[in-house]
Amino acid sequence: MLKYFPKYFTNSSIQIYFICVAFCFAIYMKYSMEWIFYFVGAISVFGFFYFSNQLTVLWKDISEKKFIRKVFFTALILRVIWVVFSYYFFIQQTGIPFDWGAADAVGYNQCGTEIAAELRAGNLGVFSSYQELFGISDLGYMSYLGILYTFTDDSIMVARLLKALYGALMCLLIYKLAARNFGDSVGRIAGILCMLMPNFIYYCGLHLKEAEMVFLTVAYVERTDYLLRDKKFNFVNVAVPVVLSISLFFFRTVLGITALMSFFTAIVFSSVKVIGWGKRILVGVWLIAVIGYFLGGRIAAEVEGLWEEKNVNQSRSMTYRAGHRGGNEFAKYGTTAIFAPMILTIPLPTIVDVPLQRNQQFQKP
Repeated sequence: MLKYFPKYFTNSSIQIYFICVAFCFAIYMKYSMEWIFYFVGAISVFGFFYFSNQLTVLWKDISEKKFIRKVFFTALILRVIWVVFSYYFFIQQTGIPFDWGAADAVGYNQCGTEIAAELRAGNLGVFSSYQELFGISDLGYMSYLGILYTFTDDSIMVARLLKALYGALMCLLIYKLAARNFGDSVGRIAGILCMLMPNFIYYCGLHLKEAEMVFLTVAYVERTDYLLRDKKFNFVNVAVPVVLSISLFFFRTVLGITALMSFFTAIVFSSVKVIGWGKRILVGVWLIAVIGYFLGGRIAAEVEGLWEEKNVNQSRSMTYRAGHRGGNEFAKYGTTAIFAPMILTIPLPTIVDVPLQRNQQFQKP
């Protein structure tokens, strides 16, 4: 088994990227992006693939303790540099520390400052008010910001630096999860790829919930895997993944449902060698009791509503994307059969600039 990311694949990927950019620039010259987006794209692609080979080779034989330290601090430094740079870059470009067209980010920030002001005034019932306005799915991130702002004087920078910390910790969780299931070599490669992944670094500089949501998801998967495989069985080992799965409902309802269903599936279908019958029954009963308690009221109503609209949500979304100004008229033909095979590769970055059409070039509308 290879202990590093092969140079052939990294070099080929870099070459294919620059060929695609050159091709699109030549064919769609009038739709070319501003130079800054090509520059950042080139750095992201070259940096990810070049260093994924270099670092997996350099760090493949160092001690586990040293590897964990290198991954954590390298990931943290990369993310902090991006957080600080993007903060002032966005101010220079847009006048505020938010990216172009950052409607959701500005909205989260405003809700966070309002919640913080209410908490400082001693109004602990503010969360109920916001739950009625926005529902459970969006309550988690704005509540998190509100609590954080209460102690940091509404600091946007502190919130983003914490995203950098969560991102660095996530690299360690990815390493532990992959190493536990596929061996230390695979774990090291996975940890380094996570450390260098441009999207993970990029989201640390945005005021959106993706960084926290992905961190919680990875933490949930890692802790659940640890619970199922570890021979120790205690309250903390069971409580942590359950609490993490419940927290996901406050970021995205469907994510919470998926987490709990995956937990049940693992308990039911895992080999007896992995989960003994005694542990299987105890964890299952405890999980059902906790879920029954937490999934009452508003969460249950949101889950029910999501289930009732499961067959129309996608078509409604695609119709909207096809019909709004600057939309893609072919989006209405998007179906599950089309998107399912692409799930491992999307979202695909755009390398052309279509006026009024949202894209992934740098999050510019």
